[in-house]
Amino acid sequence: MTPRYRLFACSTLAVAFGFVVAPTATPADLPKDAVKAAVAADVATLQKQLDELSTSQKKNLAVGGRSIALLLMNYGDDATKAQAAKVYAGLKLKEKDYKAGVEAAKGLSGPPAGGKFDPKSIDGTFELHDVMHAFSMSKSGGLNMEKDIRDLTKAGKVDAKDAMVLGARVAAIADYTVKLPNEKATTNPSMKTKWERWAKDMGSAGTGLAEAAGKNDAKGMMIQLKKMGDSCSNCHNDFRDS
Repeated sequence: MTPRYRLFACSTLAVAFGFVVAPTATPADLPKDAVKAAVAADVATLQKQLDELSTSQKKNLAVGGRSIALLLMNYGDDATKAQAAKVYAGLKLKEKDYKAGVEAAKGLSGPPAGGKFDPKSIDGTFELHDVMHAFSMSKSGGLNMEKDIRDLTKAGKVDAKDAMVLGARVAAIADYTVKLPNEKATTNPSMKTKWERWAKDMGSAGTGLAEAAGKNDAKGMMIQLKKMGDSCSNCHNDFRDS
């Protein structure tokens, strides 16, 4: 399969593979402050992105919007999850009809209380590349996570609030990824075990980064960023097509 995105080692999980459909993720075990920061950042980015989509009709913005909605459906509160599900369902890629999704995104600023999200409602509606799109560049509708991880690791320092958001997002993506083994990962039990190990390691590093950020632990944040990169590289090495 032709690669859709050129991403960091984590995102190469989604490149050049046959994709399989998986169930929704389960919420990552994240600090409350990290969840609050990530939700606020996601909502702001999603609304800005879909506002642009309403006039540009660029499909990559809709793809990115669905990817962000998947994150919100992982770690948002019940009302946020329910509203994010409306955004996700309203971004109809095949029909190139985004109006309902754009309108639903406006409601994320104050989602109606009592909203309920049924995880089964999105089962079978997304693939690995949909989740991994968050790693792509912002100009492609992604969250620039590839560049951020690379640049922060190289710089050797990271702002605590930025680390909270990044850690939460990576942990959520890992929740989805562990349930989305690609074709190579399903060739035998050993390969599937490796896939799950690297995905869980990535998630653990994401949670660890969020926790270290909550303590403003500069050294701890860099340790977790390195672990994150290592887990991504390990998976890249095992599952990238030659």
